[in-house]
Amino acid sequence: MTHYKQALVFAAGLGTRLRPLTETIPKPLLAIDAHGTNCLGLVLEYLHAENFDRIIVNAFYLPDAIQHFVHTHYPNVIVSVETEPLETGGGFIHALPYINEAEPILVINGDTYLDDMSFNAALLTHFSTKTCDIMLGVAPKEKGIAFKGAGDYDFVTINGEHLSDKQFVNLPLNYRPNSISAPYTFIGSRITTAQYMRECAQLFGKHFSFKKCFDHAEASNRLYGCLYTTNWCDLSTVHTLEALRKYNEIQEVTTCYKT
Repeated sequence: MTHYKQALVFAAGLGTRLRPLTETIPKPLLAIDAHGTNCLGLVLEYLHAENFDRIIVNAFYLPDAIQHFVHTHYPNVIVSVETEPLETGGGFIHALPYINEAEPILVINGDTYLDDMSFNAALLTHFSTKTCDIMLGVAPKEKGIAFKGAGDYDFVTINGEHLSDKQFVNLPLNYRPNSISAPYTFIGSRITTAQYMRECAQLFGKHFSFKKCFDHAEASNRLYGCLYTTNWCDLSTVHTLEALRKYNEIQEVTTCYKT
């Protein structure tokens, strides 16, 4: 287990499927309850409470809004501003000057809601460069609030045997092994290293998504996963935003910041 805790939070996306709401507000800052709570604030609040040594947020779309929110509530958090769209992998490389390359790093999507944010600590606990290049947080797709997708991954079984959910910790992943669907979905949290991401940048260039890194690691049997079993939400469309707001009407969300 690493003793140095660092995190990169992605907050650079355009949020096109949430327009017109995102014409003036970046997706990670959209209110997900009646109190003005937003996903980026929940992520930063968790990282702050867990005493992460270094926290970085990347920004591209409406960067002034991201910078204002971060600097107002979390002045010690670093904002890595991009001047062109680099996608998630390129955004990581752009933030390298702020990253301690000697230690693994937690990378989180700033627009994803998790009931239990402490799951991210489990990822750090189980990650090992001896076995994997990237470790993903995945969850049963039926746990996704308003999620209707096909799913992303399944765990590699041992000797062809199906394992119980409680055993799905620190095991290799396959992307849609039947080419159609999968029982588990990536929930926006992952652990990797700067060294591996540099290798990916050499392969994929300046602009590339993390998914290419996932596929590259999987091809070498070095893509692993940890199972998250509580409710989650990918804030991707107006429908999912409305569903999450409705969910939070009965689910109290605790926050220490005010928008």
